[in-house]
Amino acid sequence: MRRALVVLVVTVSLIFSLPVFSFAQTYPTKPIRMIITFPPGGSVDPSTRALVEGAKTFLDQPVIIENKAGGAGTVGLAEAANQKPDGYHVVSFVVSGVTRIPHLRPVPYKLGDIVPIMQFAQVPSGVAVQADSPWKTFKELVDHARKNPKKVTFSTMGANTPQEVSMMLIARKEGISWIHVPYKGTAKAIAALLGRHVDFTCVSTDFIPHVKAGTLRVLAILDQTRLDDFPEIQTFRELGYDFLDEYITDVGFFIGAPKGTPLSAIEKLDDIFHKGMEDPKFVQTLKNMQLRPFYRGHKELPAYLKNMYDNFGRVVKELNLKVAK
Repeated sequence: MRRALVVLVVTVSLIFSLPVFSFAQTYPTKPIRMIITFPPGGSVDPSTRALVEGAKTFLDQPVIIENKAGGAGTVGLAEAANQKPDGYHVVSFVVSGVTRIPHLRPVPYKLGDIVPIMQFAQVPSGVAVQADSPWKTFKELVDHARKNPKKVTFSTMGANTPQEVSMMLIARKEGISWIHVPYKGTAKAIAALLGRHVDFTCVSTDFIPHVKAGTLRVLAILDQTRLDDFPEIQTFRELGYDFLDEYITDVGFFIGAPKGTPLSAIEKLDDIFHKGMEDPKFVQTLKNMQLRPFYRGHKELPAYLKNMYDNFGRVVKELNLKVAK
């Protein structure tokens, strides 16, 4: 009797585990649909497409890409959050869409509505000035701002970005006051510096070609590691600004899926896209755009994103950033 009962329990257990086992073994069995939350061009779209191309070797099914742009990525994230969590719907997004923007204006999703699969790119930033400016170091720039309150101006790609927040946190620490001039995009922010409309810019490393051409000078790097192009230039943390940690400064590109997507699908996609990052064309595509291939996996990302979300929420209150209702 006992033996029959054991056999029955084992049999029932096997029956209930078969769908999960079968899914994990056969997935994917049909095309995967991917939303890219920004339009063609820029950096998110081509870097994502290069990643998908690199992953083709390890994926038995095609990835069908659709651009859903708008709202700095929030339109595509909202649509992705409402897709069926079956492993066949994924989204490529920028980290600010889930960790920073929700603190600044209402969005129709929560942090946990998108399950992170992996990170594939990092966007370093830095501070640059005119090549003929009197400031050779960031300290000299700060000293000048201290002697000239509310006269030093700087550009960024927009209001409430990690770049603006970082500069305002530095201003608070140093007891200085400088003026932020937001522009719509990195190109316009750099153009403002080139046209001498601002004293310095803090933007992503799209300024590198101008530095190499001799028209701009980089003073410091807003990232956790130095740039390969300028290994002699220190990061802000190396300059003593320890509060500018990864949760404040990081801008990364991620692949995610709707909440409830099977873990076996998350694990497999993480592995496949991670392998895709090894493709030389992917590496070159990112290098051409001054981006850094950077990997974080699905196991560590939930805690990383939650820490970033919480830290930015704290900074919004400390700096009294404008919040839309």
